[in-house]
Amino acid sequence: MIRRFLGLNSDRRHDRRFDARGGALVCNEHRFPLVELSLSGMRVEHHPAMFRPGQRVSFVLELPMAVRRLTVHGEAVVARVHGGTVGMRFERLDIRLLRLIAFFIGTRTPYGAHQH
Repeated sequence: MIRRFLGLNSDRRHDRRFDARGGALVCNEHRFPLVELSLSGMRVEHHPAMFRPGQRVSFVLELPMAVRRLTVHGEAVVARVHGGTVGMRFERLDIRLLRLIAFFIGTRTPYGAHQH
């Protein structure tokens, strides 16, 4: 329902992805640069041995904004590890995480748009 309200696809895997460069995922005292972000998940750069598919991850998401860096805690499941990046889907999308992501992606370019 909230996805429809925001004009997003009801299939989580097809949510529009946004460029999240400058942001970071922090977990287990390691910081990983964000590549892209959507309402259903994210893709981050990683060290090949750090993540495996199916792994549950507790994290702090740090998102750069004009005035200050916004942070929120969350949980995700590793969906895919490939080519120096890892794709994660949010395990629980609580209202604080949802609002922060929606606010952040409202300031960003859809992923891939800057590459055309």
